[in-house]
Amino acid sequence: MKTWVHDFGKFKIVLDESDKDLSRQVKFTGAYNDEKLETAVIRENLKPGYTMVDIGANLGFYSMLAASLVGSAGRVFSFEPFAHNVDLIRASARENGFDNVKVISCAVSDKIGSAKLYLSPYYSSEHSLFDYHYSTGSDSTENTVDVKTVTIDQYLESEVGDLRVDFIKMDIEGSEGKAISGMEKTITENKNVSLLTEFWPNAIANSGVEPKEYLERLTGFGFELFHIDGVEQRVYPVTASQILDIMKRRSAEGFEDYKEIALGGWYTTLLCKK
Repeated sequence: MKTWVHDFGKFKIVLDESDKDLSRQVKFTGAYNDEKLETAVIRENLKPGYTMVDIGANLGFYSMLAASLVGSAGRVFSFEPFAHNVDLIRASARENGFDNVKVISCAVSDKIGSAKLYLSPYYSSEHSLFDYHYSTGSDSTENTVDVKTVTIDQYLESEVGDLRVDFIKMDIEGSEGKAISGMEKTITENKNVSLLTEFWPNAIANSGVEPKEYLERLTGFGFELFHIDGVEQRVYPVTASQILDIMKRRSAEGFEDYKEIALGGWYTTLLCKK
């Protein structure tokens, strides 16, 4: 694998020359996935000494950003099931000298075991624990890899020895509803934990969890929801019903990219704060 290093100032990330997805975007734009609001939210919410859990770390941008913010006294647990990406994240941690980053080559779900990771034929950032039905219109296992699954509660208790977490970022292509079920104890015991989660209603539903149920689980933990609105470029409080209405309306107006064409519906990001 031929790699190159991009310097974001406070940290660097190692990228794959052959990647036609986010690595190419960084190379030509200097930005990571145009997620300026998400980056700003993380900068505002992470402090030295904090513990951050990155679920669906992909290339490790947010893990490296977090490591630069929490410092040597803090911790970053980076969960990524795709082995190729795991190698890049570990290379980035070495490049930065971030000894506080622990990379876990597992998918996060609601149970310990194994699962099939469906590999997107389009973008390396869109691998998922369920089939998008991109091209065949039916379930297919032709382009999958077997991966281990863990729960956050189990991993932190058995492998780390404590459940202390200050910030969780989760972007796992619709599997967020499953993952949240495996971190109930972690969220409950950390009174001030914040959660940054992708919210893609149709993908969540396709994974077997109703979007409304997912939002109710979040508010049931005592979280207040904030919409990180990439369309209006602002962050504002919303109720569960309001964000569902926004997603329904925007999905009816048009599709943002191939993901919506594949499964239908808009996606966005929510900040959940206690």
